Amino acid sequence: MAAVLCRLPEDFSVPIVVVQHILPDFTGTFAKRLDKKGNLVVREGKQGDILRPGHVYIAPSGKHLVFKHGKIDLDDGACVNFSKPSVDVTLKSAARLFRKNAIGIILTGLGSDGTVGAKAIKNVKGITIAQDKRTSVIFDMPGNAIGSGNIDYVLAVEDIADKIMELVKGR
Repeated sequence: MAAVLCRLPEDFSVPIVVVQHILPDFTGTFAKRLDKKGNLVVREGKQGDILRPGHVYIAPSGKHLVFKHGKIDLDDGACVNFSKPSVDVTLKSAARLFRKNAIGIILTGLGSDGTVGAKAIKNVKGITIAQDKRTSVIFDMPGNAIGSGNIDYVLAVEDIADKIMELVKGR
């Protein structure tokens, strides 16, 4: 994650939401660590946060992060893919709100979370990216998403930030 976020410029023109499968009570610490490393403002997402350009919102452990009217809504629903937060839940919500402007990225991880969300983004003509096998510590999540046929770009982790900037600039 840091390998992508730290390569984005301070004046990045869109908000970013990160769904990380992480132990409860560690998302705040994770956000603070990323905030100190890179150029963007990184913090744990809170109920009602307005999505701002150049800001990164980390989904808090134990809640699904969805979007309502351009704001963060934290949902206490059941686990999806054995996870809460779930990448699928957030990506499906992004597809509904941002439609063709949504960019969904699946990085290294265990399981298939993100595969259904990537399909939702593709269905609304958004863009999807998955980390390649060579640079993934665990290839399950990106591998499953790639296997679904709903990934536009398969990239090394060090190339993902450049592709994001290219895509955002072109939209």
